[in-house]
Amino acid sequence: MSTKRKRGAVCPTQSSPVAGLWRWLETNKAVLDGIECRESSHGDGGLGLFATRPFKENEPIGFLPRHCILDPIAVLRDDPIAVAATRVGATPNFAFWFSLAAAAKDEAHFHHPYLAALPCEAPDPCSWSDENRALLDGTPMGKQVHRQRQLLKSEYDRVAPRLQPGVERQSKYVSFDDVLWARGVHLSRCFPRPLVDAAQQDLMHEVLASTEVDAPLRVVHGGSGPPKVIWAAPGALGSAHVSAATSASAPKAVTDSLETKAEDKPEDTLGSAEATHQNVGEGASGDVSGAGAGGADEADEVDAQVSRALQLEHEDETAAGNLGCMLPLFDMFEHKCGHPIVWEAGRGGVRFRCRAPVPKGAPLHNNYGAKGNEELLFTYGFAVRGNPLDAVEGVVVGCAPTPDTALAAERRRLLEEHGVPYTTREADGALLIGPFELHVTADGKGGKGGKGEEGEEGEESEEGEEGEEAASGGGALPAELFLALSVIGMDDPSEGPSLTPDELDLLVGTLQARLQPLLPTEAADDAAADEQSCAGYVAAYRDGQRRVLRAALAQVAQMGAGDEANDADDE
Repeated sequence: MSTKRKRGAVCPTQSSPVAGLWRWLETNKAVLDGIECRESSHGDGGLGLFATRPFKENEPIGFLPRHCILDPIAVLRDDPIAVAATRVGATPNFAFWFSLAAAAKDEAHFHHPYLAALPCEAPDPCSWSDENRALLDGTPMGKQVHRQRQLLKSEYDRVAPRLQPGVERQSKYVSFDDVLWARGVHLSRCFPRPLVDAAQQDLMHEVLASTEVDAPLRVVHGGSGPPKVIWAAPGALGSAHVSAATSASAPKAVTDSLETKAEDKPEDTLGSAEATHQNVGEGASGDVSGAGAGGADEADEVDAQVSRALQLEHEDETAAGNLGCMLPLFDMFEHKCGHPIVWEAGRGGVRFRCRAPVPKGAPLHNNYGAKGNEELLFTYGFAVRGNPLDAVEGVVVGCAPTPDTALAAERRRLLEEHGVPYTTREADGALLIGPFELHVTADGKGGKGGKGEEGEEGEESEEGEEGEEAASGGGALPAELFLALSVIGMDDPSEGPSLTPDELDLLVGTLQARLQPLLPTEAADDAAADEQSCAGYVAAYRDGQRRVLRAALAQVAQMGAGDEANDADDE
């Protein structure tokens, strides 16, 4: 299904910013053969790229010279405004966004024709109006958006006055809204930075993303296709393999400079782990049951602990690497789920190659990769109704503290042995276990999970098979979550983990707490979820959250039914 990023209503006339971009690209030797920019087929005033002639299967589409790429590392190294921002304590992310906002106001800047052609409003919810952001009230994303804006405003108030004292009325003054715009257009259009590195190669290379190697750039030769460049961030714990169709805003590249890590930043700055699409909604909605959770203060502490736990996952990624790069022209390709597109770099530039024929007059598509609505909405500002990749993120379960030191130590050992993330609450020693992600498959019966812990030998029965399967990771709930619940249920270290109805009740309470705030808008969401508007996108996002949570609750109910059947058989 084709969706699109909303763009400003700019007609590609000779005097329009888009025409200026086109002239800039041609002047700088970009290849635009067979490509035109015009109003999208969606009829919303947005722009898209279309084929003016047929493209054969595997035929290259366009070519962008390397010097036209907007490379954040080069900006942070060479741009006077970015350098000045860094010197007064700005994070690399903020320094780049501030510089980007300033460049959009400077007609003499090399990339000004590109920046001037970007939409006047960024698509992501952090840049939405107060009225549209209010649509997210009561949702985990609403909390995350609020937190992101707080972080950015804190850094703006700290850094901006030192960069532009007393110039509020000047035309080149960079306001907080300007920085929000720069952040939004950047994150929604960001490609992996290894495209910049690979562009220097003598031969064209297909750029892939992977977490299976520990080198920043590795060239793989062989086969009938072009050589492949595989890139990775070392120590990216728990990350899934990402293919060539990875998101244009998922830069996880290793860089050779600016080795500033998220955990080294002051808490009031916008660290890289919190600034990227990888933390969409995460840490904003941790649910804790069984650890004495309750009240606004404890909820805020949970949010903070989950955010810190998630930052540790990406502690080896550099802030500058997370900024990726921006590709004028190619960021105007519309998203289409599953579209067979390939990114190639070499011979001094970047080009796309479509794995399927494109007829004359058809829109040119990119593929942002496998993404649920939470990530799509947070980063790109749109969502897709019925998205099979929807997920509920940031689920945390709590384990009350125990005076039994041996039991407490065994609980921590088991969690660490199985790679289950947790933090210890400083106030009372309670364990906050997670965060976990819940998924469902296209058939709505559940998805991402692994092998669960098997029961003791001889305890299985035919009547309880469904419950056993439900706990083995075959549903919406991951196997690691069941392990966490079993660790919570363990009363005696010598007897090992134990999953009882009490722990299932705890989980039901956690899931229902996430579902309840989404119920009052269900009827209205059903009517609006197909609309191409902020309200429609939020409705589609909430619809996906409800679908995943209900699948998870059904899985728990199935397990309870299996346990009851076993109990009846025993009697």
